[in-house]
Amino acid sequence: MTRIWRSADSEPGVTLIDELTSSQVQAIHAGVQDDAVVQRCLASLLPKFQGAMGACLLWGLMRAIRLPREAALEVLTEINHREKIGTTAIGSAFANPHTRTAHVERLHVCSMLFRDQSFEFDAIDETPVRGLCIVLHEPELPGAYLRARLDRSPVSILHETGDAWDAPEYRRLMIVKFRLQAPLIEEWHNESLSQDAERSL
Repeated sequence: MTRIWRSADSEPGVTLIDELTSSQVQAIHAGVQDDAVVQRCLASLLPKFQGAMGACLLWGLMRAIRLPREAALEVLTEINHREKIGTTAIGSAFANPHTRTAHVERLHVCSMLFRDQSFEFDAIDETPVRGLCIVLHEPELPGAYLRARLDRSPVSILHETGDAWDAPEYRRLMIVKFRLQAPLIEEWHNESLSQDAERSL
């Protein structure tokens, strides 16, 4: 089972996938093997992620934030277009894919930390990533809004943990940075994260 921490529906969208193990990563990978459409979409990401096992994690993130299947596929395509402009693996063993998309109605951040492995992601410092964070925001959100909140960036939050891979401290700082009024809600999901989302954002 995979543990996911999620903000309340009334709060800014924050989702954290708690320290994935190698076996959980393999389960996510196995969960997309029989879906030819998802496989084709992920294949476009392989040059960036340099391997099918790593690319499938982006699909896991899409499912974790409850995007419907078709919307998730379109968002992955949008992320791929952004990655072609320049890598979002900006160092510190962390990648921050992001895009403006019509498939969300609010800023949403979804992070995933890996407990015992790393993946190549065309990083600027040539360091494999040990964490991913997708940021999705609505098309009309002004760039100034994002720049004014750089203290909320995933890398900034990781640096503040002291131990960059201290998941409980990372969760605590996400609550502080996003000014959440309620604790994150703990959920458990099947390891493949392949179930259909019941609702969109």
